[in-house]
Amino acid sequence: MPSPRPQGSDTPRSETKGSSRGLGEPSRVKKSGIAIGRTMKAIGRNMKRAVSYKKKDKASPRGISTLSKGNDSSSELLSMPDLTTLDSIEPELVLTVLKNRHVKDAIYTTNGSVLIAVNPYKKLDIYATEDLEQYRSSLALEKEPPHVFAVSAAGYRAMVASGQSQAFIISGESGAGKTETANRLLQFLRHASNAGSDLERRLAGSAPLTEAFGCAKTVRNDNSSRFGKFLTLQFDAASTIQGASMATYLLEKSRVTHIGAGERSYHIFYSMMRGLTDATLTSLNLTREPKSFSYFARGATGQPGGNRTDEELHAEITTAFNDMAVSDEWLSYLWQALAMVIHLGNVSFDPNLPDISKVDDSCADIISSLEKLAGLEPETLAVGLTKLRIKVGSEYIQKNMSRTAAIDTRDALAKALYSKLFDLIIEKIKEAIQGTNKFKVAATIGVVDIFGFEIFESNSLEQICINFTNEKLQGLFTAKVFKETINAYLEEGIDASGITFSDNADIIDMIEKPKTGVLAVLSEECRVPKGNDASFTEKLYLQSYAKEKKLFTQGKGQRTSDGFTIAHFAGKVMYSTKGWLLKNKDPLSGDLESLMQSSSNEVVRQVFGGVVESVAMSALKEASMARLSEASTKRLSTKGARGNAKFKSTGFKGVVTSFQRDLGELMKVVQASELHFVRCFKPNDEKKPGYAVDDVLMRQLLTSGVLDALRVARTGYPDRMDFDEVYSAFHVFCKDVEEKQTLREADKVGRANKIMAAAALPKSEYKVGKTRLFMKPGFKAKLRSAAAAITAEAALKLTRVARGHVARIVARNERKALKATRERLEAALLSEDIPSMHEAIASAVEINYTRLPSGKAIVKAVEEKVRELERAAAEKAAEEARLKAEAEAKEKAEIEAAAAAAAAAAAAAAKEAEEAAKALEKKKAAEAAEKERLALEAKRKEEEAQQQVDMEERITELELQQLELDEALRNKKESELRANGKKFKVPIPDLLEFAMYLGLNLEEDMDLLWVVEEALIAPNPADWEERESASGEPYYVHKV
Repeated sequence: MPSPRPQGSDTPRSETKGSSRGLGEPSRVKKSGIAIGRTMKAIGRNMKRAVSYKKKDKASPRGISTLSKGNDSSSELLSMPDLTTLDSIEPELVLTVLKNRHVKDAIYTTNGSVLIAVNPYKKLDIYATEDLEQYRSSLALEKEPPHVFAVSAAGYRAMVASGQSQAFIISGESGAGKTETANRLLQFLRHASNAGSDLERRLAGSAPLTEAFGCAKTVRNDNSSRFGKFLTLQFDAASTIQGASMATYLLEKSRVTHIGAGERSYHIFYSMMRGLTDATLTSLNLTREPKSFSYFARGATGQPGGNRTDEELHAEITTAFNDMAVSDEWLSYLWQALAMVIHLGNVSFDPNLPDISKVDDSCADIISSLEKLAGLEPETLAVGLTKLRIKVGSEYIQKNMSRTAAIDTRDALAKALYSKLFDLIIEKIKEAIQGTNKFKVAATIGVVDIFGFEIFESNSLEQICINFTNEKLQGLFTAKVFKETINAYLEEGIDASGITFSDNADIIDMIEKPKTGVLAVLSEECRVPKGNDASFTEKLYLQSYAKEKKLFTQGKGQRTSDGFTIAHFAGKVMYSTKGWLLKNKDPLSGDLESLMQSSSNEVVRQVFGGVVESVAMSALKEASMARLSEASTKRLSTKGARGNAKFKSTGFKGVVTSFQRDLGELMKVVQASELHFVRCFKPNDEKKPGYAVDDVLMRQLLTSGVLDALRVARTGYPDRMDFDEVYSAFHVFCKDVEEKQTLREADKVGRANKIMAAAALPKSEYKVGKTRLFMKPGFKAKLRSAAAAITAEAALKLTRVARGHVARIVARNERKALKATRERLEAALLSEDIPSMHEAIASAVEINYTRLPSGKAIVKAVEEKVRELERAAAEKAAEEARLKAEAEAKEKAEIEAAAAAAAAAAAAAAKEAEEAAKALEKKKAAEAAEKERLALEAKRKEEEAQQQVDMEERITELELQQLELDEALRNKKESELRANGKKFKVPIPDLLEFAMYLGLNLEEDMDLLWVVEEALIAPNPADWEERESASGEPYYVHKV
């Protein structure tokens, strides 16, 4: 975009000659003078800034702002959408640009053809259909604002135009937004190619599975991908997506058995524990509390955070499996296999037997559960975890493992099982997203989503693998940027043969070189019978790259047996080699593999039986089979000479070997494609919107390779200006009229050559191309400084002329103003209009008329007359005010007297009414109280009557109950007496009834029945007669 015209340059001739348009209307000298003054000050400020730029640091925002785009503000200059257009590549300046754009929600910035995406940690409305259409239909993508859609559109158009496959490499730290960027990139590709909804559904349906099995909560990200992914979209001849494929790399297996504080293992474990039914969990011998299991107890065990719970993720997993038509039986086997991984962490070994491992007695139930889940014979797993079968002669014997070896074997089984289950799930996804219709793949677009460079306090084998991957990608990145730079020169007809750049080939070679490279020495040490971490590290220090002490050095505080430091492109990283041999060997015994192959669990048997191979190696299968077939043919042809000799093993192949093989395959694919790079940044580690942290952004600038790319892009002649901008900014070098006329008549290339010739600066510092001017770093600043000096010189001349013109106008108008003021003051003396006199005095003061003796005298006379008139007016006003006050006071007294009388009458009436009201209220209150008393009395009597009735009913009820109890007791005792054969002179019922009448307790006083019997048969006592009461009860009365 051409720069705005600088102040004081290319001004129309009519203005430079002092027309009214340039200097203001003479009738409005005052305002025009102010405008001219401001213009002169602005010119002076710009001139001073331009001249002082040489003294400023190029990273200084102020220095940059005055130099880059004429009158643009520093805010605009420090928010440039393309970093390659900056005048400096100082890290602080690049950081400032990214921060300024982030504040404005401009999350995308370009670095040439490389896109930088800063995670906003909030939703932005920039991915709608109209945005997709804007970039799909754009005729000039380079003129559109930076966007992931622009990068996607460029890749799609390149594929359509050339038929060459494309690859997008997306990298960044955990939490930087790589997955979201990949999704947006795919969104555009589906839109641009008119992909069907079925493919979109299949791709979207696979996301919950890859997240569940491949993502985990870390301290930096709630949903961190712990593996690299290469998704390939397959296009037909009509450039329409017909299918897709997926490969994965570098799954972080160690997370299965070891997690840090505040982190979690893979989401799948927590989602199944919280999402499966109670019955299923019981069958798996699991609970809903992750802390119950050793592999998870060391880390965070709550929800993952973010916008989705474990329960919600489990529901999405279930839906995804249903869409894949997975059977319930297969899914049941999968849950059992995952439960095995969980339970293995709880298997412990007797600490009292360090040399002869034995499963702790407390783990008998856990071993039993594991054998049940795996479908193994009882007591086989414990043997597999603690013993090795070794062939001695023609027989096999069992050798005891040490306790440490048993723990490593247990963890190795857990990691191997989970890794194989992960590959199985990826294979299921691959089957689901591949095209259903047969078609010929015309081209592909691949999306590489892989973790960025890592520098931690403690860096191990995982970090060097990740960082080596980034070194390889950085090599491609640097080569692409340099190639684009050279092509730009060639297109402009500029000789670029002498331009070179430095890359990271020596670091890559140091790590991967056969025999002497770091990884090769590690693999070789794993083959040595007594090899260990210390001897491996010491051997590295014997290599040539260690002796040079340039890229490979001894870290501060490190011993040569502890580790080393590598100077990566992103910075120095100190590696600790503790445990590297064990990690590389990943020691899962053949006995355990064989045992798992005998499992009755279909999934376990499948993954250990070789049915599912590493997804990343699927592309190698056919080629490998072809090589194997060829080798078999050769062996058969030589069999007669060698007899039935056994084939020798190809040697040890560890984790590093598999990693190098997979990485090599990835490099082959991406090197055969046209590359597009996206670097994802995060503004802070707290995952919060609205602010950026300098240290966090600077860390990523250093580790992402962005600054290196800028340095490569700025080799040779990095600063460029199109010819229109050159003419606009630097035509001032052609000073005289004839030069200016020749300049206007020339074509754009001719203009540029004439301007640069007039500038008289060294030709070695610039090249004139076909459409642009190419300049070495710093040359643009020299040009602008020189142009600013010419502009400043012209501005000084213009200032002198303008000031003289303004001074003459001001003097002429001042004389007119003095005469007019004198006339106003004289007229004021003859009048008695006080406001007019004040205005006349004010106008005299405004133009400082009192500095003249005559002016001072007349102003004094007017002021004295004003004071006299004002004093007379004040006295008159005071008298009028006194009379008015007396009248108002009299009227007020009369009103107050009338008001007092009325108030007294009203008060008497009010008091009488109040007393009447009180009497009425008292009467009503007495009536209400009496009425309430009567009501309470009635209610009390009613309650007492009801209580009496309730009491009588209760007494009756109790009496009936007692009668029933008495009768039951009599019947019981009667039965006992008859059963015992007791004989009495009276009937037993009468006897018992009379005994109870006398108050005997039949339970305790049965031995006194003879007394009762005697009383019954005895005649009535003398002078006593028996009578019967109204209730039928007998009683005795003495005659006397």
